Amino acid sequence: MSRVVILTLHSLFVEGVAARLRQHFPANEIQAVDAGEPAALSQVIVAKPAFVILAETDNDVECLVSALLNTLTTVTVLRLDPEHDHIQVVTSKQQTVGHLRELVEMIGSIT
Repeated sequence: MSRVVILTLHSLFVEGVAARLRQHFPANEIQAVDAGEPAALSQVIVAKPAFVILAETDNDVECLVSALLNTLTTVTVLRLDPEHDHIQVVTSKQQTVGHLRELVEMIGSIT
């Protein structure tokens, strides 16, 4: 399993996703980074994640994603959209996911 970083503004939804992912993957492979902190980009880069999960569409998060895609060229960015019940792979395609099990399977298949 490769490291997963969750960019968060500390919403309850994100905390729930992180807790559920920790049930399926080693806890030390799931790291939350506060997207609002000035050092957020450097924290993500140091973590060397294979996946970055976004759950917020805040402007700060969007700017951070652009910088991540320019800096970490092999990272897969996943945007969660709970309102429309799907996950978007920012770097390549959009895929509808109905359950967390499908997210776990997606991450497992890419690693």
